Amino acid sequence: MFKEKNLSPKQLAALTALLLSSIIGISVFVLFADLKLLIAYFLACFVVIYFIVFQILEYFIYRKIKLIYKLISSTKATKREEAYQKYILPQKGMDDVREDVEEWATQQNLQIQQLQSNEAFRKEFLQNLSHTLHNLFRIDDLMEIVQGGKIEFDRCIATPDMMPKLAKLGRVLGPKGLMPSPKSGTVSTSLTETLTEFKKGKFEYKADKTGVVHVSFGKADFSKNQLIENLTSLYQSIEQNRPSGVKGKYFKSLFICTSMGPSIQLDLAAFE
Repeated sequence: MFKEKNLSPKQLAALTALLLSSIIGISVFVLFADLKLLIAYFLACFVVIYFIVFQILEYFIYRKIKLIYKLISSTKATKREEAYQKYILPQKGMDDVREDVEEWATQQNLQIQQLQSNEAFRKEFLQNLSHTLHNLFRIDDLMEIVQGGKIEFDRCIATPDMMPKLAKLGRVLGPKGLMPSPKSGTVSTSLTETLTEFKKGKFEYKADKTGVVHVSFGKADFSKNQLIENLTSLYQSIEQNRPSGVKGKYFKSLFICTSMGPSIQLDLAAFE
């Protein structure tokens, strides 16, 4: 007749009245052994108990639940919500009410998480904006230093949006091979990845009009083994990346020198 779950106030009141009326009716029958008296007591007790229990549930429990629903809505109830609270809510069991409240709580948590995410995005955006503005002022100062002829870096990497500002440095950086360009990989939208690649040893080399390749493979503070390893790797890289149409011996000669010192010719057989 009744389900264990989802009992409405009316169902719960009827079930309570049925149990108590049955107990009272049986007690009367045992005492007086009168079937008519049993039925009379049973019906009377059922009606009275049902009314009392239903009123208790309606006014002391479900009235509080309705207030909770109103608080959950937190806005003026629409006609649809008023009809729900008046006609549908009294028919709902406590499990249904609990599920509705849990669903509301889940929605509120999602909204809170979304607001927290938006707040985190706003803070990150403001930090990036502040960092960008700070860098712009630093770049202007650095450009003035470079224009004055003071260059204290081995490579210049820039984003595409900075190229118009760097164009005025072309006469200074161009002759030294430091002007950023997409072909050399020094113009990138991902500075972190590009910097990582160059720190690992990525560099570009090309031959001039006479077929000579000028490239640096070390510094004065490098150890002997480091210089040998770099020079060997450079030789192998040029040999492996020779044009497909070139056949036979690719290297004709190989010289090394310091920045302002005389050149020394090396034996190519040492690299074979």
